[in-house]
Amino acid sequence: MKHEKPTGTFAAEAVLTHMKAAGIDVLFANGGTDFPSIIEAYARQSETGLKMPEALVIPHEGVAVGMAHGYYLMTAKPAGVIVHVNVGLANSVMGLVNARSENVPIMMFSGRTPITEAGRFGSRSSPIHWGQEMFDQAGMVREVVKWDYELRYPEQAGIVIDRAMSIAMSEPRGPVYLSLPREALAEGAEMEIDHRSTITPTTFGPADPALVAEAAKLLAKAKNPLIITQSPELAPDFEPLASFVDKFALPTVEMWAMRQSLPSDHPMMVGRDSTQVLRDADVVVVINAAVPWISDHTSLAEGAKVIAIGPDPQHSRMPIRSFPIDIALAGGINKTIAALAAAMEALVPASETFSERREKWAKVKAAQVEAAAKRAAMGNGSPMTPAYVSRCISDIMDEKTTVVNELGIDPSVMEFKYPRSFFSTPLSGGLGFGLTAALGAHSAPRSKVRAAR
Repeated sequence: MKHEKPTGTFAAEAVLTHMKAAGIDVLFANGGTDFPSIIEAYARQSETGLKMPEALVIPHEGVAVGMAHGYYLMTAKPAGVIVHVNVGLANSVMGLVNARSENVPIMMFSGRTPITEAGRFGSRSSPIHWGQEMFDQAGMVREVVKWDYELRYPEQAGIVIDRAMSIAMSEPRGPVYLSLPREALAEGAEMEIDHRSTITPTTFGPADPALVAEAAKLLAKAKNPLIITQSPELAPDFEPLASFVDKFALPTVEMWAMRQSLPSDHPMMVGRDSTQVLRDADVVVVINAAVPWISDHTSLAEGAKVIAIGPDPQHSRMPIRSFPIDIALAGGINKTIAALAAAMEALVPASETFSERREKWAKVKAAQVEAAAKRAAMGNGSPMTPAYVSRCISDIMDEKTTVVNELGIDPSVMEFKYPRSFFSTPLSGGLGFGLTAALGAHSAPRSKVRAAR
């Protein structure tokens, strides 16, 4: 017997309202036959008055995930992505690989082809519902998400969405996945008006004070210290790192940087490649850099010490990674930097200005700027070089400009003076990141971007 369409509120509405309550403001969507209930929920919204994420229809799933990635980079808020069963999820995998590589939280949803062949509202009604069934649909993404689950019953909507958000936003952050079977979405549901939110992501304070003190002693005594960054914490400005490296004259390299650590004109911002400068460093502070140098190209000086800072200094999801660490400062990135700065102040005399070190790196930086200008100018021909085109782009940038790079520009000849003015491809290198993340960054409401900055 065919079941009748439920009356009143149904599960899809519960899922969407809980998404919005959990903080998902935008849903990049590419639906299919599994989502009639989702579509109807939006169609009825003017009648029900329920609050739901803004739905943006995106023609390709890979674009949708890339846009969610870029949206987070600009706002520090996760977005939702919803796609069609296994085929839509398959198109999403590369974007999820990129997100997991850079610890970007994305609430990934897909439909699931109906399980029942007859007898329920939402049962199979097209040949593709047999062809798209899998033994383990989540297996396609399980290695690149932090958590996965399948919605079983409508009354789970609140707790499942809350749990997904809590895990996605817990450090180290990352994408999560929830599948939504068509029958479950179509079932009637009692709205949990008084649902008690249980979104409690795990956040880290500064690293162990004893280890911070030990690191500060090493750094205070260093003759040739070096900071290497790659994926710093998203923050409204460049603090506390900018003040820390300026106060103690700590040269900083953004090695294969996915996010900015310092403005280009900061006196201690001394390049984008650690190969040459690493060889002379006696104490190296690695700030959330999975690959601080290329082991086959360069190596540490004999006796050099390495201090690693980040929520997971060991980058434990990488099967093989043998970069040495002498002190692992596991904790919140900016909170640990602030704690290290405070510990250094207690060790370094107020009269110490590090004048020799400042003079040395000022000369290095001046030489870099001069060389970059010459290299860019030499490319003004036919064809023009990437360096020349990059410099032209840099010349017209302002505080509202954000560049999302996918190996297309030469950042060494450009100036990025403002927070969130430069992002680059994750180490995973999934193709298509640049344009899609730029679209997502552009879709972020200006008010949220200003607040984030």
